[in-house]
Amino acid sequence: MIKFKLVILNKQKKNNETAIFLRLTQNKQVKYLYTGIDCNLNEWNALKESIKNSSTINARNNISIQEFKNNAINTLNEIPFKERQKINLNSLIEILKKQSTIEKTTNLIKLFDNKISALKENGKISSAQTFKSSKSSIIEFIKKNEINIDSITPNWLKKYQTFLKNKGLKDTSISIRMRDLRNIFNECITNKIISAEIYPFKEYKISNLNTKTKPRSIDIDSIMKIVNLDTNKHPSLKLAKDLFLFQFFCGGINWIDLIQLTDNNFTSDYNRLTYIRSKTKTEISIKIIDSAKPILEYYLNNRMNTRFVFPILLNDNLTPQQLYNRKHKTLSNFNKDLKQIGFICGLNEDLTSYVARHAFATNLKFKGVPIEHISELMGHQNVNITQTYLKKFETETMDNAIDNLNL
Repeated sequence: MIKFKLVILNKQKKNNETAIFLRLTQNKQVKYLYTGIDCNLNEWNALKESIKNSSTINARNNISIQEFKNNAINTLNEIPFKERQKINLNSLIEILKKQSTIEKTTNLIKLFDNKISALKENGKISSAQTFKSSKSSIIEFIKKNEINIDSITPNWLKKYQTFLKNKGLKDTSISIRMRDLRNIFNECITNKIISAEIYPFKEYKISNLNTKTKPRSIDIDSIMKIVNLDTNKHPSLKLAKDLFLFQFFCGGINWIDLIQLTDNNFTSDYNRLTYIRSKTKTEISIKIIDSAKPILEYYLNNRMNTRFVFPILLNDNLTPQQLYNRKHKTLSNFNKDLKQIGFICGLNEDLTSYVARHAFATNLKFKGVPIEHISELMGHQNVNITQTYLKKFETETMDNAIDNLNL
């Protein structure tokens, strides 16, 4: 097992500064990788692995070193399991160094191309597609194929935001474009391509965009209406009904993780499900409750000619691009079927794959399960993410409680 920790080596450089390294440890062997960031020797917080001073530059540097660490962890986790068991520090460092060999260009469009290529090489097709869309929107905005990253100012970002709004994009979509652009800036600063002094996101705040989404959940009564839906009368909706309920019963498992489940993800008695969440690379282990077992047994007994449990991926050897395409096509069809199920069941909420995930969280919360446990079951990187699922519903619950005071 390889462990990762951000450290300084207490070796002073000029102006009382010291370099920040990523320390990799395996079986008492230790290697160091320079993050490209320095800090004042007295400002390093070893426990939190961060710089203490809350200045804008230090906040930016803290983000950069954390991204450096996360990239190393994600790189290791993306290596197939059998190969990962054999990898050593030297081979992992060679992979990481190869990733860091980038072209020193300030052409923003070229920087996007480099990012997209790197994501594709790592099999992150969905992320690559997002960056590709962001690049295309910038080209459409500037009406040319070249712009230097150091010419991007807070005022430029405001004009770009207005351009996106005029095209009909919601704040949530605009924030994605801005985060992609910010990611390019962050990597350029980390790799010493540009100075942190010109960082435009110190003044332009993505957080000012309204990215709050309407909570998407349904209560147990609505879940029971779906359970009781007679698919003998609606045979074309059986698969969608079963997969939605399996999602709900099994931690709100994401679509991309659900469709890739194989026998290897279950214990031999099929009483427990364990998988690595694609989005966060965290391991999730959850008990298969009795309500989920009939669904699982049905598809195990009616297996398609593939290693996958559910009949969505019909080929065992899909490339990352083919998997991405199949995921989006089948998810679209799944959501269309769910919408029809919701209509038949008389639900007020439009059913989608995400409703199953939100419903899992909110119904556990109503049962008194601690938010920390819900967060772990859902594979969230921190509790704050889980709280965004639950905040609206906590308010409604308190409103209902206070109504009991009415005389």
